[in-house]
Amino acid sequence: MTITGTLVADAKVITPSGKKPFVAFRIAVNNAFKNEEGVATQPATFLSCRYYKDAKVASYMKKADNVEIHGDITFKVWVDAQGTPRGEIDIFVKDCKFFGTARRNPGTMAQESVPAESVPAETLETEDLPF
Repeated sequence: MTITGTLVADAKVITPSGKKPFVAFRIAVNNAFKNEEGVATQPATFLSCRYYKDAKVASYMKKADNVEIHGDITFKVWVDAQGTPRGEIDIFVKDCKFFGTARRNPGTMAQESVPAESVPAETLETEDLPF
């Protein structure tokens, strides 16, 4: 399942006793629609996420950033101390893409990209292009 949402808080690295650390975060997915009266509403669905591949990504995941995640969905149901039934949607994230982190680290993106002027124009061959 692929979902795009907004981080509701900074991501946290959790290290369970004797187990591999993982990144825990929550996202909100907005569901905009018009109700019966024609009034636009935008309720949100909140998803709890766990990412096990690399805990270093937590430093890039800040509140209000948009992320796209791909993973498996599970549901957790329980009864709280007051006897109220509760439920939660959990996503075991396999892959994630970040949108909007460049505003905090403008130098980081520039170091990883190759400047356009570093490729000489004469090395580009146009004879083999199909159009």
